[in-house]
Amino acid sequence: MTALRPHGDLSIDHLKNITQWISNIYDLNQLLELVLETGTRIMRAKASSLLLLDQKTKQLYFKVTTGDKKDEMKNFAIRLGQGIAGHVAETGQPLLIEDVAKDRRWYRSISDQIGFKTRSILCVPMKVNDKVIGAIEFINKTDGDCFHQNDLELLTVFADLAALAILNARKFQFVERDNTGL
Repeated sequence: MTALRPHGDLSIDHLKNITQWISNIYDLNQLLELVLETGTRIMRAKASSLLLLDQKTKQLYFKVTTGDKKDEMKNFAIRLGQGIAGHVAETGQPLLIEDVAKDRRWYRSISDQIGFKTRSILCVPMKVNDKVIGAIEFINKTDGDCFHQNDLELLTVFADLAALAILNARKFQFVERDNTGL
């Protein structure tokens, strides 16, 4: 697969490469890491998280993270509706927050606990058949700029592809477990 460039140069060929994940990568953990690393490059973000929703507990778990504090992030979970990612997962609507300090939905506790200065967040839901399965969030652009509307539009399409790839990987794992049981 070719490396993806910043979204200003994102082409149809790059999107075709992304869609190959849907049919070629069945290991869910490998897939999630690839999704987030690629998204982080496209969005030119300093950090990012892919959170999956546990339908039973109504909690979002940091399944894959990037950035300097990525290992610490996996210790956290947030309730559906809590913080920006929780709000996005609960409402199914994306959010572009240029200055988190001015947004009442921002749950600053995690940033404070890990010592990370969050300024700007772009967060979109991941949906399969209109059902939210998680959220992807990108934090702080590497150039210090804020995220913009075109970033939000691109990430929404990217999240849809990622959700479909996750669904296919989960189906494959389910079938593989069934076959092993036979």
